[in-house]
Amino acid sequence: MLIGEHIQFAMITVALALGLDPARADVHVPAIFGDHMVLQQSITLPVWGIADPGEKVAVTVGSSTGSTTASADGKWRIDLVPLKASKEPVTMTVAGHNTLTFSDVLIGEVWLCSGQSNMEFAMTTESHAAEELPKADNPLIRLFIVRHRWGYLPLEDVGLGSSENSVEGHWKLCTAESLTNMGGWGGFSAVAYYFGREVQATTKQPVGLLQSAFGGKPIEAFISLEALNTEPAFASYVAQHEKEEAAAPALKAAATAGKAEYAAQLKAWNDQHSAAYQQALEEWAKTDAAARAAHAPLPPRPKPSVPMPIPLPDGNAKPDTPTHLFNGMIHPLIPFGIKGVIWYQGENNAGRPWDYDKLMATMIADWRTRWAQGDFPFLYVQLASFQTPAKEPVQKDGWPVIRDMQLRTLKVPNTGMAVAIDIGETNDIHPRDKLDVGHRLALAARRIAYGEDIEYSGPIYDHMEAEGDQIRIHFKHDRGLKSAAHPKIYPDVPAEAAPAELKAFAIAGADRKWVSATAVIDDNTVVVSSDLVKQPVAARYGWAKHPACHLYNGADLPASPFRTDDWTEAAR
Repeated sequence: MLIGEHIQFAMITVALALGLDPARADVHVPAIFGDHMVLQQSITLPVWGIADPGEKVAVTVGSSTGSTTASADGKWRIDLVPLKASKEPVTMTVAGHNTLTFSDVLIGEVWLCSGQSNMEFAMTTESHAAEELPKADNPLIRLFIVRHRWGYLPLEDVGLGSSENSVEGHWKLCTAESLTNMGGWGGFSAVAYYFGREVQATTKQPVGLLQSAFGGKPIEAFISLEALNTEPAFASYVAQHEKEEAAAPALKAAATAGKAEYAAQLKAWNDQHSAAYQQALEEWAKTDAAARAAHAPLPPRPKPSVPMPIPLPDGNAKPDTPTHLFNGMIHPLIPFGIKGVIWYQGENNAGRPWDYDKLMATMIADWRTRWAQGDFPFLYVQLASFQTPAKEPVQKDGWPVIRDMQLRTLKVPNTGMAVAIDIGETNDIHPRDKLDVGHRLALAARRIAYGEDIEYSGPIYDHMEAEGDQIRIHFKHDRGLKSAAHPKIYPDVPAEAAPAELKAFAIAGADRKWVSATAVIDDNTVVVSSDLVKQPVAARYGWAKHPACHLYNGADLPASPFRTDDWTEAAR
């Protein structure tokens, strides 16, 4: 099926799902438009949908109106003149053969919140939830969760949940109830909520938060096929998508033929092993909940004593595959008006980290081009620390490389990075402190998106100078350098004490052998040295999966891990 045919088929499918005659399709808009939504202020505002070919369509939002005629394929789009922010609700109507009416619409700031599980991580399990949820009701903040959807080809709509009360596909007012009842992770994104709350409080404007995230997925899944095709280094990603798409028909046929045999195998397994496995899961769930409440190491999830039978591959698209999440969860949102993007992802690329900066730059450029709303702010979280604290001065692991690639992405215009190196946990890849992450993203937004004259970043490596047997390191965002510790991650856990000496610095000579370094703050620089390296040529900071990072600036924001060298091969 050609792409054009696929899109036309999707439009007919939408019409049928709505109970419409596809030969006379009433005017329809994607599910991203709805009651209680927030529309982006101060931009030429796109509204689009499908109707009968040649049908006249008119859109009204408050006092702003526009009209057009549906094209031969039934598509239409109207670009309204920029709207001013308003806390007073307005009504939006879309009129053709029929009339759609959306009520309680606010005009303000819309942010797309995307990434993997740490963006999905819900308010219900966030470390400050007990304190923060009782004061969460705010009718000027509106929430929308995009369903988990993926495909070989771009989809045209985010889709609705099963009812108006569905947790996905509908705009909801921000309340303690909606924050804890929306989404498959037990609630709305904690990072997005804390970010949006601060943006709303500082701008005094309505804020809409679009959560379009999927746990455990790599960045290449969020990038369009066209964008991946622009970079020769991404040929393997394109090949993976094309190979799976080409194999799909044969796999579907084989799966259908083997359906009865698999059903018999599954029934036999359930009869013999299901009860014991369910009991083990229930016991694990209780132990896991107790460990989380005590901030203790988490128990491993049990596995069945006999593995469950595995069905034959069905040929359906996979969410992990390059471009498939872009097709299902990003493309359907374009060109809905947004102010910018916040992004938390990277864990699933740590096994192949060396092209992550190129993937990020490609994705950012592609999204900006497709939205056609300028170089909107793109703000992201650098990976937090995780697993056993490092003992060696430089650890060969994908996580510090990903952080370095994220640091390099600051070269892309209008980007900002929230450092989270001090927020990680030894036993959980999902740090439960999301308040500080949301706050640090909001600081970046307040500066980059809204122009506030504030310090919004911790120290960022700028350049170094070799001075005999020591190296002097210079930073951006360097005012008030100090040795400190995260002030307080959990309400019921004492704050960590600042160390007497800076740690996590390493130094090397021309032999490229890393040793731990003594680090001393000297005004707005850090001087590093070691008796074992008489002529140092390079230094690193926090180059480990879980480093002991304690360098902050006067704004109490942590320094990003960094390296002064370009020894890529030596670092692999």
